[in-house]
Amino acid sequence: MTARIPSPSAAAAARPSPNTAFAALLLGAVGIAFASVLAKLAVNADGLVGGVKLSPVAVAFWRMAFALPFFWGAVLAGKLRTGRPVAGGAPLAPSLLLPGLFFALDMGVWHWSFEYTSVANATLEANVAAVLVPIASYFLFGERFKPLFIAGALLALGGMARLVGFSLAAAGDAWIGDLMGLGVASAYGAFLLSSKMLLGRYPVAFVVACTTTACAGFLLLGALVTPGRFFPATGAAWAYLLALAATAQVFGQGLIAVGMSRLPAGFSAVTLVLQPVVTAYLGWILLAQTMAKVQIAAGMVVVVGIVLARMGTLARGAKA
Repeated sequence: MTARIPSPSAAAAARPSPNTAFAALLLGAVGIAFASVLAKLAVNADGLVGGVKLSPVAVAFWRMAFALPFFWGAVLAGKLRTGRPVAGGAPLAPSLLLPGLFFALDMGVWHWSFEYTSVANATLEANVAAVLVPIASYFLFGERFKPLFIAGALLALGGMARLVGFSLAAAGDAWIGDLMGLGVASAYGAFLLSSKMLLGRYPVAFVVACTTTACAGFLLLGALVTPGRFFPATGAAWAYLLALAATAQVFGQGLIAVGMSRLPAGFSAVTLVLQPVVTAYLGWILLAQTMAKVQIAAGMVVVVGIVLARMGTLARGAKA
């Protein structure tokens, strides 16, 4: 017996077409791909002040804080345009805080995992969510997929693994970082699933605004108790943080929510595997990081996998 999320007529009527939602999801994955690049540029531009760097958790907080005016402005504009309540007529619930909590855990633990394992391992482990979410969505939402979807998902994950590189390290404390990476996958998967549940009940702008607000609050607490400076010391660092909020949060997460409001959660998770691919290409272009031909080819494999997963999703008419 599967649990079904309620879909009030107001929320359902506002959902985009499947093709529009897929385009939004792809563009959203491109948007969040800027996150790690711009965060790195912000920390580098800020430099050391008294021997202390800008906190990565603080960087994540400012990403949320700068995006809040836009999202709540969109909520208010929707209310003024339609005359409907900001929550679309659905009663407010504590569950509106859950995606923000899971997203804050996702970002906070992911950054800390770098202290123990490689960025490549942490990236791949975080994207294990592309396996966890389709399994969970089968039971939570009754989503169904053809074998072609499974083949595409495995192909996309395999291409990403070849792109970023991966090694299971048994020496020292590396296993701690790998365990944290799997914890990040669980938190990110919980973020996607809880967001999907809410997107069936509330307007997209309202869900994203609540998620960003809750995430900012949890990250603020984390930034105050972890090492590193909270306030940037240079104008360049502030500029990068503004760009981070605009690209990764407003553009990226905003469009991902639009896509997820219509598409199955399992397919959405697989599509977001595109994010580390775009990040790798951005690092190659913007940060002069090396990229071998086999890595470029692996990125193309990820794209092919996503297309196959899309075909497998549509063929079975999986429920959104």
